[in-house]
Amino acid sequence: MSAKRFNSLTDWLSWLETLHPREIDLGLERIRNVASKLNLLTPAAKIITVGGTNGKGSCIAAMQALLLAQNKTVGAYTSPHLLKYNERISVNGVNVGDEEICQAFEKIEAHRGDTSLTYFEFGTLAALLIFKQQELDYWLLEVGLGGRLDAVNILDPDIAVITSIDLDHQDWLGNTRSEIALEKAGILREGGVLVLADGNPPESLLDQVKKQNVVTHRPGSESDACDDLYAEAGLARASIWAAKKAVSLLNALPSENVLESVLNNLELMGRFQQIPLNNNLLFVLDVAHNPAACSRLSLQVEKLVKRITPGKVIALVAMMRDKDLPNNLRPLLQVVDNWVCCDLPGNKRAADKEALSQALSGLGVAEENIERSTTLSAAIEHRKSRAVKKPGAALSEMTLVLVFGSFFAVEDALLTLQSGGKKIG
Repeated sequence: MSAKRFNSLTDWLSWLETLHPREIDLGLERIRNVASKLNLLTPAAKIITVGGTNGKGSCIAAMQALLLAQNKTVGAYTSPHLLKYNERISVNGVNVGDEEICQAFEKIEAHRGDTSLTYFEFGTLAALLIFKQQELDYWLLEVGLGGRLDAVNILDPDIAVITSIDLDHQDWLGNTRSEIALEKAGILREGGVLVLADGNPPESLLDQVKKQNVVTHRPGSESDACDDLYAEAGLARASIWAAKKAVSLLNALPSENVLESVLNNLELMGRFQQIPLNNNLLFVLDVAHNPAACSRLSLQVEKLVKRITPGKVIALVAMMRDKDLPNNLRPLLQVVDNWVCCDLPGNKRAADKEALSQALSGLGVAEENIERSTTLSAAIEHRKSRAVKKPGAALSEMTLVLVFGSFFAVEDALLTLQSGGKKIG
């Protein structure tokens, strides 16, 4: 078999989407086989693997910032991306360029032989290969789905982090928190170290911890608590605590003054991201797409509303149809005045606007408070056209537009607000 070779990252990614017969194919045998050929299974770097239902990206972003503040070299692998595939692989806080990713893809293709790999597995190997070539001190790896059979689990972590355990991806991980916890516990190793941020972990996870003699760190004292500033900034407090704890276990935590400055300035795209268009229109973008994340989002919106006292809160929502629509929408009812249910044309997984509006009606939202839009972009443009810039306008005249429900919803919002950008990969 002759190895494929492409001249652009876009071409590589288009091909990778067709390489494997299944988009998701959990299991480690295939990727471990190729990783062994590339000599990736025993890196010299410290490995921190982060699993959990919510807060993984926030945790990795915080760890990366804290380690960089101590002049450590860091690679971070996260998923999914919002606008560019390059967001998934960063070295020392900078997204890796197209050429470097293409070179990694080419090397993987030359070594995989007849082994078929999924899009995610190929990308995981590319990240590991780039990190190894850069001889980085720390590799921060986000679990894509579950933990036990996820591609990043081919490596043994020095520290495993589990941020939270809630219901999501039940088709793959199980229908209860107990079942899901066992899948996430798959990143643990015998006698290893776990930073567990979930405040109420299922007994199944705690039993597994005991069975494997895992040294476990959990929040439980005043000194462990994070203040509300981080939650208001759109980052899960538990995830920030986990990041601080993991970095402290690596003996790499900066001084208190530096730590506070780093965390206060931490931002993560699509996580309660605030984009003011003028002094009377504020967009807030969040990828929340399961009940736990939507509950946290509701609290964040409530705090923001108290601070800026907008005249109205309008939610533009687009969500995948395999999600629990009523339980995702219910937490936001207390903070949203009007709803716009949006289609995501071309996305086969997306719930249509009628399914979303029916879910809202079933929750008791009046029909006059529900609008429908064929695209999220059109809904955003409509809000922009109705917001007339008023010099010196009072904050109470501001409209807060919340966009949430999926990564795809936030992607569309970012592209629209950035005046017609284009997603890559």
